[in-house]
Amino acid sequence: MKLLECSANQLNRLTRKRKIIFFGAGDNLYYILRVYEEYRFERKTAFVIDGNSDKVGKYVTYKDINIEIKSYDFLKELDLGKYTMVIAALAFKEIFSQIQNITNEANLKCYKAPRQRRKLWSFIKRIVFALPLTDAIVLNGEGDTCENAQALGKYIAENDYFGKYRLIWLCDHPERFVSSKKELYLNRKTEMNASRVRDLIKYFMNVGRAKYLVFENQMIAKLRSDQISIYLNHGSPPIKATKGIINLPRDLNWAISPSDFSTGIIAEQYGINEARILCCGSPRTDGLFHLSDVEQIKRSFQIEGFEKIILWVPTFRQRKNSNRVDTNRIYSLGLPIIQNQEDYNEISKWLEHNHILVLVKPHLLQDIRFIKLKETSHFRFLANEDLEKQGRTVYDLLKCADSMITDYSTIAFDYMLLDRPIGYTLDDQKEYKLGFSVADMETLMPGKHMFCMEDLYDYLYSVKNGEDNFWEERQRVKSMTHQYPDDCNAKRLCEMLGWEQRKDDLDHYSSL
Repeated sequence: MKLLECSANQLNRLTRKRKIIFFGAGDNLYYILRVYEEYRFERKTAFVIDGNSDKVGKYVTYKDINIEIKSYDFLKELDLGKYTMVIAALAFKEIFSQIQNITNEANLKCYKAPRQRRKLWSFIKRIVFALPLTDAIVLNGEGDTCENAQALGKYIAENDYFGKYRLIWLCDHPERFVSSKKELYLNRKTEMNASRVRDLIKYFMNVGRAKYLVFENQMIAKLRSDQISIYLNHGSPPIKATKGIINLPRDLNWAISPSDFSTGIIAEQYGINEARILCCGSPRTDGLFHLSDVEQIKRSFQIEGFEKIILWVPTFRQRKNSNRVDTNRIYSLGLPIIQNQEDYNEISKWLEHNHILVLVKPHLLQDIRFIKLKETSHFRFLANEDLEKQGRTVYDLLKCADSMITDYSTIAFDYMLLDRPIGYTLDDQKEYKLGFSVADMETLMPGKHMFCMEDLYDYLYSVKNGEDNFWEERQRVKSMTHQYPDDCNAKRLCEMLGWEQRKDDLDHYSSL
């Protein structure tokens, strides 16, 4: 069996008489269908093969077309010569190996997912890769500029690093920003959907020549072996099991961790050698130690004047732009604990009577279509777009909150640095599909464990009355998960990487 390259035009020709079998029902399949939507590949697909048993029997839905997901064993029943096999997932080598193990037909062909302008890329890459690397740092965060990447970039900008380094931000919406000799903003999807040759050249001239590639869960593969890659981690230590779900590049140079305790979990869950994990802390938590702007933040979001503010930050359970659902529990209104409209109406009245605001910040990856609740005066919602409009992040909201409600999200560990009460909704713990990274998960949750509305009210009353019954437990967990409870995490990371501070002098950078 052969694994071959394939352009979108070639795949379109191949599927005039033969239907597609896509391998991999993840985000990349949706991305391929969206980028090449003019070819309507969803209409030409027989089914999708995926190794995740939880997905088998379900559907990939795109443009109102339902494509059934089947297991690898189903391939044994087929004459594969009648289909065009396309690997949609990024881990194409591993998937190709699985296909080979199932079929011994040497004459079969399997194709990698198509990419636009493949020949042009190769030509540009040959030219770019003959040039030396530059002292540029590529930053690829979860959104446009947020989380650890945003905090690290902010520290670099404010501490005399621009004299040597330039920041190259990979964004979904680079048009929102103004590029300069210090900071350049590029579309992170340029490789897949650039409409102009100039955009491709600009991307490869900058990303392909950058010495450092720094990313969170939106990963960047090295374009050349002499680049240095650093994984900032989206949350640490991970409570949700990520083994086999987040697959880091094998040539990764470094990852970061907030403590020795966390390092062991990160190494096991992400498959990283502990020697490559830098215990420096998470840059995104540095701002939690600066509280002078709290009143200004409250005014910007019009959340001042309440007796208490409770920030509710649930992890995502239905991932946007995919068919991934991480729980078997059905939440009719989209939030844990609150099961029906009557419960919601009652709790909204209670909050109003007690002058308490519950501010819900859905996860960046949550499909908000599943949230059916309409906000009230004392039960409000803030989406990521609302934060971006104000130039803020969820960490600004943490500083404003008197307490937090969360679940399996690692944001709870970060909030512990503020030493305020935390409540955990665990009502779908047994139905949560991913499982957890540690056997004794609840010992890392120092706060009220909530399984029903009665538990939620108990927690709300404790916040109202200023009670904090889990202070000692929180200190224990905080000391385990934060080796450096200070505002120097970005500084430590820069020092560990050997980055040099130098007064601003960027005339040597290209204007591309």
